[in-house]
Amino acid sequence: MLVTLLAVALAAPQSFARSDDWTTTGHDCTLFAAGDIDGDGFADIVTLNGAHHLCFAPSVRGWKAAAWEVLRENVAEGAVGLQVGDFDAECAGAEVVVRFADRAVLFAKRSSGQFAEERPFAAAASEHEGTPDVVEPPPYEADAKQLARFSGDVDGDGRADAITVFTASKPHAHRVVRVAVALHSGGDGDGDGDGLADPAEAKLGSDPRDRDTDDDGLLDGWEVHGLPRGVASGDGALSPVRRDVVLVVSRYEQLDETVAKREVEKSKRVYAAIPTPNPDGTHGITLHVRWTDPVPTAAQGAWWDVGNRMLHANERGLVHWMQITPGGGGQAQQTGDMGGAGAHWAAFAHELGHQMSLAHEGDSAAAWCPLYPSLMNYAFNYQLGGDGEATRAALR
Repeated sequence: MLVTLLAVALAAPQSFARSDDWTTTGHDCTLFAAGDIDGDGFADIVTLNGAHHLCFAPSVRGWKAAAWEVLRENVAEGAVGLQVGDFDAECAGAEVVVRFADRAVLFAKRSSGQFAEERPFAAAASEHEGTPDVVEPPPYEADAKQLARFSGDVDGDGRADAITVFTASKPHAHRVVRVAVALHSGGDGDGDGDGLADPAEAKLGSDPRDRDTDDDGLLDGWEVHGLPRGVASGDGALSPVRRDVVLVVSRYEQLDETVAKREVEKSKRVYAAIPTPNPDGTHGITLHVRWTDPVPTAAQGAWWDVGNRMLHANERGLVHWMQITPGGGGQAQQTGDMGGAGAHWAAFAHELGHQMSLAHEGDSAAAWCPLYPSLMNYAFNYQLGGDGEATRAALR
């Protein structure tokens, strides 16, 4: 059985890479497990949410998790545990067992590919044992509490990786699933499986035990050899030891190109001046901008509609997108990848900051509180002392 094999693999001596965020959920998710739901050789994360939906976040080739998908609706209330494995040889692929206090129920795929089959299950295997406590809490909330520990081969290398769910409150209440992949030696000499061989990491100063040395969400190998799926990275070279953000910008056709590029360049300088330290000893975040064709008048509208057209499906999860318009103000997803702003550098930088999880309040309760001297604060967003071009405290 898959669960037993994972437990045996974890029992063998092995070391782990540093931890990375894998996926997030709301507080309504309290039960988690891992297993290869979609049959691609990489373990996926499974959870049961407050709406009684059995969901999974597919592992994308062992890089990161994709968005949550629903496997099964209307799961009965009162579940106390989840497990994923090949429990029944007659079923094709992995099954999910939902344990209750007095019974267990197995959900399996039918020929349609949906998890439509449901039947009692006599004896679910025990929970994973020996799962190492090696997963670090999220760097933005070092005191986040552990909710669950389990294992799964998320990177498909035959070694069980350590997985821990933390309850976090920053920038909002949520749960974050973090993974420490099992290190391996020999073969390609890439111990952490980030696509960059250990000798190259030593030369560049990146960490051979950390898949994302600079914590910018891009694997070290991507920043050296190019983004996956053939996604272009924009202007300038990426670096595994300096935080990079790839930003796709779409300009409304009636907005002068010179004006648009001038304001975006000012926003780039704001991010470059952020005092956040990088592993190479520098500070700041480098925005790598790639411009799309202008958005014609007939295709303009709400940024989420325009963004879903302009941001290609293969780019999602790798880049951020912003539209820039002739007007003022703006809006963006909080901890997302799309938004828009008028042709003003401060508004543009502010809205992109929301995508980076920055909020209006920061470390102060009120959105206009002068004790939070950030461009994210409305009190400092458009002008300082009557000067719309004045330099303010950096984003934070």
